[in-house]
Amino acid sequence: MAEQEQPVGLAVQIAEVRRILEVGLTDLRGQLALVLQRAEHGERRHEELVKVVADMRGTFNERLDELEKRVQGGELERAKVAGVVEWSKRKATGISLGIGAAGLVLGFVMKLLGVGA
Repeated sequence: MAEQEQPVGLAVQIAEVRRILEVGLTDLRGQLALVLQRAEHGERRHEELVKVVADMRGTFNERLDELEKRVQGGELERAKVAGVVEWSKRKATGISLGIGAAGLVLGFVMKLLGVGA
């Protein structure tokens, strides 16, 4: 009788081991599926961020080009203003010399005519 109980007990133990292994494997499969799901989510998020960065880089480059054009335009405008200032200085000097010369001639003429003496 003990001999018959051993195979039955052994069969029960083997069945128990098999059940434990199946539960463990099922648990491992679930964990693996979760890891794969997270990896796929990470890959999708990475692709989204790559697109966002590419868009931001494009926008940044466009803005940088626009600002560069404005700076170049400002430099051109500054050069124009500097030219006008230099022209104005020359004109003012010429006018001042003309007024001084006119005053000198007028004074000389008045002296000759004896006006104001």
